[in-house]
This record gives sequence, C-alpha cells and structure tokens, in this order.
Amino acid sequence: MVGEKLIIFDIDGVLIDSYSGIPIFYEKILPNMLGIDRDYSRFLLYMEYIYDQAGTLREEWWPKYFSINEETLTYLLARYWEIRTETSELEPGTRSVLKNLKSRGWIIGSVSYRDDIYGLKLWRIKNAGLHDLFEDIIVVGEDAPSRIEGIRILARKYKPKTIVYVDDKIQNLYRILGKLENIVLVWYRYSWINGVLEKHVSSSRIHVIHNMYELEKLLDEIS
Repeated sequence: MVGEKLIIFDIDGVLIDSYSGIPIFYEKILPNMLGIDRDYSRFLLYMEYIYDQAGTLREEWWPKYFSINEETLTYLLARYWEIRTETSELEPGTRSVLKNLKSRGWIIGSVSYRDDIYGLKLWRIKNAGLHDLFEDIIVVGEDAPSRIEGIRILARKYKPKTIVYVDDKIQNLYRILGKLENIVLVWYRYSWINGVLEKHVSSSRIHVIHNMYELEKLLDEIS
C-alpha cells in the first residue's frame, strides 16, 4: 500500500491518557507494598515524571532508589501497569478523528517506545480499541531500535509525499530535527511539565496542538 499522506502517532499522552493512574500507584499502592513513607513515595512520583521525560524505564531507575530483587521488581512492574491500564482513557476525539483521517486517505501508523513489560504496549493499544485504525504499529525496543528508525521503516514502506509525526514529548521531536527530511513535527502539549518546556520551543518546524481536534484542523491546513 502506497499513499500520499502518512501520519504517525506516539501513543501515551497523545491518543491514550494513561498518566492519571501514576499518582495512584506511587501515593497509595507503593507505600503499602514496600513499607516506605508517603513523603518518599511522593519524591518517587516526582522522579517518575523526570525519568519519563528522559525516556528511562522504571526497570532501569527503580533499583537506584529502593532495594528490590528481580522477583519483586517484576511484581511491582506488573502492578504499576495494571493501575495505569485500569485508569487509562482515550484522549477526547481520538477514535472519531482517526476514523475521519482514514476516510480522507491518511495512512495511520504508530511509533512509540515499549513499556517495561515486553508485548504490553501492543496489548494496551488493542485493549483501547485502536488496533483496527492503524495500518502499522511499531514498538521501539521490540520492532525497531529507535524512534527515528521506526519512522524510517514506515516512510520506506509507504513512500508518502507528506509525513506527519505527533508526540507529547518535545525532546523526541528535537531528536528528529535535522535527521529526517520532509517531515511535519507536531507537539501534543499534554503534561504539566510541557509548560516548563514550552518556553524553550523556538523551532518553526514544530507545530503545537492541545487536542485531537486542533490536530485535525492543522492537517487540513498542511495537506
């Protein structure tokens, strides 16, 4: 399948709001599981946001802050993702906008980083009812070695004239600048930390949106 227009989405913080369960895990679940006080659990919640922005998985940074063996780590990760999945919701307009884009000839793909548990990202996409709307789903760390390579795989496959990539993390977009040509970069301004980062965004190549409806309007302007 070759198309004129290809749009590629990150998942969490763009199509799925999976972040609301994070404070629940750190402030209510983790203290009881590890016997840590709530002040420290709130500190760990803060570090969660910092490491998430840096693209560091919990399996990498948790052992730096509390002593756990491999078995406990596996159990904690399962519980963490159970809470995030249970509290996840689609961003407003997600299904309707994706269906509308598809009907207008857009090829819809996804390139997003893997979760701590292999295979979980794809399962969560299916669980959210989005799987049928994608032509291709690439999970970085499982299907491709990097986000840029994942985008390149889809670009080579579909050979579109227009490529759009949407992500809620501005640092991911800046990594793409200068490495991929002829790509429209869109920052989905989701999380609270984006307010801190926004003043550093000065590239004319990065468009800023706040919801899926603004994305639809932007695509009308550029296509």
